[in-house]
Amino acid sequence: MTLYRRDDSRIWWMDFTMAGARIRRSTHTEDKAEARQIEATARLEAKRARAQPSRWRLRHLFGVWWEGRAMHTRTAATFKGHLAALSDGLGANTFMADLTAADVLRYIDSRRIISTTTNEQGRETARLRAPASINRELQALRAAINYAVDVHDQPAPRIRWKALMLKQPAVRVRYLTQPEYQRLLAACQDDHEMRLMINLACTTGLRRENLRQIQWEKIDLIEGRINVIAKGGKNFQVRLSGQPLDALRRHAAKAKQAGPGKPAIQTLTGPAFPAPNWRRRWETVLNAAGIKDYRWHDHRHTFASWARMAGVDIADIRDALNHSTIHMTTRYAHITKEGESTAWDAVSARLTQTTKGKEQ
Repeated sequence: MTLYRRDDSRIWWMDFTMAGARIRRSTHTEDKAEARQIEATARLEAKRARAQPSRWRLRHLFGVWWEGRAMHTRTAATFKGHLAALSDGLGANTFMADLTAADVLRYIDSRRIISTTTNEQGRETARLRAPASINRELQALRAAINYAVDVHDQPAPRIRWKALMLKQPAVRVRYLTQPEYQRLLAACQDDHEMRLMINLACTTGLRRENLRQIQWEKIDLIEGRINVIAKGGKNFQVRLSGQPLDALRRHAAKAKQAGPGKPAIQTLTGPAFPAPNWRRRWETVLNAAGIKDYRWHDHRHTFASWARMAGVDIADIRDALNHSTIHMTTRYAHITKEGESTAWDAVSARLTQTTKGKEQ
């Protein structure tokens, strides 16, 4: 029997097993009918409790999301860094369902300051992390939670994510004009390697790390192809032609030449751009050219902007830049083909014609 009385009491007790768990406790009533209702309720609650999955801690959440989704994406290495920061900042043993907006705000505050320094006047200044960087970490957290909820039926925390995202500055698209580009090349003077790297960056859209890590074994000087490991650890191939390919061939021929006490090299191996002090050399060239508000990464903007001016389709530019989505490439959509009329030109021309007709 699941309901019983003890010899020394008139109170009814319940004793039953539900899904392997034994429930034994008092109903706190002497009325058997009421005791049966209490037992039925207890059975239902026990059944629901067993049906609910065990609540995940953040360490479990991040592990499952990493293996199920994140590690298979282009940006796996980036996600790995995000998860490490989130685990440290929010606590690996924190229950996912218990996360609150206050927890996330405290995390944001802890991530804002990268380091602090004291100037000559004794004032402390802080170097801040970019809002976009923190927002990407929050987006990773939200994606992991959504995965746990949708795929593993985990209870979700009630967080208004949009309200927590930091305000970001407008998307920056800085690219070189043709005169600026020529000034930059001229400022390289005898630094032929830097000159070629700038040329390749503007004509391929490759990132700085890709250029500096290019190995001769990965370059096909006949077909004009360079194989690189793109962002996210994916293999990516860049095609070269015309002037950039000719410049790279001359660079290879120079690298093969015999030096003082050294024989000529038949087959090139190792890095194609091995010269040290890259940052100092780049800053020297940039200052000599008198170009302001320009970073090395802006060479990618230069490549994409020049491609748009030449009439290249946005989808083709996305492929050339190896963007994961077309959304990242739409920042260049406003750039028009050189000589092409814009909406403003068309309206102005129509107004001009109408005005001339009235004047005549």
